[in-house]
Amino acid sequence: MNIPSAEKFYEELGGLIKTERLTRKITQDDLAYQLDLTRASIINLEKGRHKPSVYQIIIIAKYFNMDYTKLIPMPINIPGEEKKKIASADLSKMVSDQGEVDSSTKKTIQDFLSAVNK
Repeated sequence: MNIPSAEKFYEELGGLIKTERLTRKITQDDLAYQLDLTRASIINLEKGRHKPSVYQIIIIAKYFNMDYTKLIPMPINIPGEEKKKIASADLSKMVSDQGEVDSSTKKTIQDFLSAVNK
C-alpha cells in the first residue's frame, strides 16, 4: 500500500474539506464560526498547514452531515473484518496521541471505534 507523506496527507485532507465546503456553498467564515475557529485557521486547514486532530475531523464531518471516513484521503484496502480492525486500531492510537483531547472526548471516540469494530 502506498502511504502518502504527512505533508501530502494533510494537503489532500484540506482539499477534501474545501471541496465539501464549496459544494455545500459554505463560506470560510461560516465554517470557522461553526467549528469555533478563525477564518485563518480554515484557510490553513484547507491548504494543509493546519493538522486537525481526529476529533476535529469528526466534528467537521458531522457539520457536513457525512461519514468522517470520506474526509480521510488514505483508503485502507484490506478485505473483510481485518480492514475494520486495523482502521479502528490506527484511529484509536491517533486519539490516544492527541494531548489536546480531554478524557471525556477521548472515551467517546474510543467507544465509537469499539462499536465500529464489532
